[in-house]
Amino acid sequence: MSQSKAVLLHVFFVLIGFGATTSYAELSPTEILMKATTLTCTFTSEQQTRWGSGGPTKEEGVIKDKVTFLSINHKSGEAKIIGGTRYDDEQHIPLRIRAFTHSITFFELTKAGELNPVITTVLDDYYAGTTKFIAVRSAHVTSAFRRALATQETGTCISE
Repeated sequence: MSQSKAVLLHVFFVLIGFGATTSYAELSPTEILMKATTLTCTFTSEQQTRWGSGGPTKEEGVIKDKVTFLSINHKSGEAKIIGGTRYDDEQHIPLRIRAFTHSITFFELTKAGELNPVITTVLDDYYAGTTKFIAVRSAHVTSAFRRALATQETGTCISE
């Protein structure tokens, strides 16, 4: 083999090696979600069920609630959250997280570290026609009138 052919062959294999590097755009939704360190979620729909003496009452409506999950550490299972109407301007509430095969679930904690029953699941599936992940947020609380209240919000999240 001539020296020039050997050099060309070497250059070809070097270029193939550089081409093997995966860009962020080439990652699957699952890979993007599992590598995310920040997710900003916008919830646009809410369903509520209240239990009273007459049985459950259901309501549905449009909302606009935005939260950001940040400092997502998949190894330690921890993250933080800012924003949203549930926290009255509290910043950086600690969270526990659990990664499943096709989703990440965030378990929100109070300042004292107790589990606050607010759970958000971000799926590795995109909302139709977008690159925004589908998200569902659920809470079980007691209303001001001492009635059990369950809420479920739906929306989307983007990885930043």
